[in-house]
Amino acid sequence: MNAWFDPQWVLAFQTWAQSAEDWWRALSFLGDETFYLLLFPTLYWAVSAPLGLRLGLALLLSAQINGVLKLAFHSPRPFWVDPRIRAGVPATSFGLPSGHSQNAVVLWGRWGWHARPWARGAALGLAGLIGLSRVALGVHFWGDVLIGWAVGALVLAALLAAEPRVRAWVVRAGPWPAAWAGVALAGVVVLLAAGLRALGQGTTPAAWAQAWSLDGVLTAAGTWAGLVLGWAWLRSRGGFDARGPWKWRILRVMVGLVGVLALWAGLRAVLPAGDGWVPAMARVLRYGLIGVWVAGVAPYLFRAWGWAQAP
Repeated sequence: MNAWFDPQWVLAFQTWAQSAEDWWRALSFLGDETFYLLLFPTLYWAVSAPLGLRLGLALLLSAQINGVLKLAFHSPRPFWVDPRIRAGVPATSFGLPSGHSQNAVVLWGRWGWHARPWARGAALGLAGLIGLSRVALGVHFWGDVLIGWAVGALVLAALLAAEPRVRAWVVRAGPWPAAWAGVALAGVVVLLAAGLRALGQGTTPAAWAQAWSLDGVLTAAGTWAGLVLGWAWLRSRGGFDARGPWKWRILRVMVGLVGVLALWAGLRAVLPAGDGWVPAMARVLRYGLIGVWVAGVAPYLFRAWGWAQAP
């Protein structure tokens, strides 16, 4: 077995790192869906709407790519193949490449790219620690993390190269053509993931059946589509400026996050769950509505209530 995918290496590092498991778990949380549900709305509503949108779309694009790659490689996690390795956090998808590692490079690398050198170094250092946390918690091989970092670097480089051209095209085409192009891209990703699942199911042990779920891809694609549609709708109504007195910013975040929670938990309770196309479309709808709320409806209400202004 390749040493980078040897459970012994994971077990050795987990044994060495187990005294700081809570610290590793906290680092891993910085790559979780719950953390991002708090981070990006806060950035968008209270710091800078363009920054929040750019970072959110970069992360969601990376997450969609990662979901497709996981299905393509359908590689196990360490605790699936060695009972001595204990999973410190829940993990049900395939392991290669590490999503936390890949997404951390894209997110924090994109944030730090135009920052001062020390901030850029701190951002990439955080991405490195998040990757290490996944090995310490027993949910990834070293190879998963290394390849995740490499894929993240490639995605980040592609984004930085394409961003000026994409921005210029959006300015020429207008918000709605750009938004529908984004929705079409998400649809292509979902169809690709569904095709990989159809081809790969049955080639892995029955115990890994849950890993063939499309939930990760559907979550990222649905949120991406909702964000671009919400952004286009808001742009057609004057836009949104996240600046203003801090009392306004705090109110926006508090009320806005209540809306995110209501959609995330409320729709989860009433929409169908499980496998199949109906639950899949319900998941896309649920996360799409969260994206529309964050990028469009909530900022529009903040303006209507006098908590924000158009740019």
